[in-house]
Amino acid sequence: METMEILDDREYKIIETLLQNKESTQREISRRAGISLGLTNIIIKKLIKKGFLKIKKINKRKIFYYLTPKALLQRTIRTYNYIEKTIKDVVEIKKRIQIAVMQRVNSNYYKKVFIVGKNEIAEIARWAILELQLENVPVYLEKKSNISSNSFVLIINCEKKSIKKQNYLNIFELL
Repeated sequence: METMEILDDREYKIIETLLQNKESTQREISRRAGISLGLTNIIIKKLIKKGFLKIKKINKRKIFYYLTPKALLQRTIRTYNYIEKTIKDVVEIKKRIQIAVMQRVNSNYYKKVFIVGKNEIAEIARWAILELQLENVPVYLEKKSNISSNSFVLIINCEKKSIKKQNYLNIFELL
């Protein structure tokens, strides 16, 4: 079985640019990919030689670039790998949140947990904590960090601004 050739980042940028517009000139490809014109020319020739691109000359100045199935497969593999890595990262973050929350809940007598922030990190924190199934400890998702803090409330800060109080857990310190 033939081993799959992996594209480097610059080659991949060219492929992505051509996916958006196969009628691009090398100058346009260069600009969109953020690569010098000379290097763009070299990379395109390399991609053609490797079998990732085919060209069709329309006239002396106009060339169409066609991605081969090999190029599309590379894009699919790269997308799959990115999604897989992202999922692993989310699961790892969830575990870290669960460990930190359990350490605090077990060492203190918290009656409520507030998650401060309205973003993806807050959703991961909510998912992680709900999965713990803490008995008699309700979990609230709040937009603002002006929740009255007392010794019976654990506040999980999912906003980038840092809050330093005893019953605060700053998620970004766990990442």
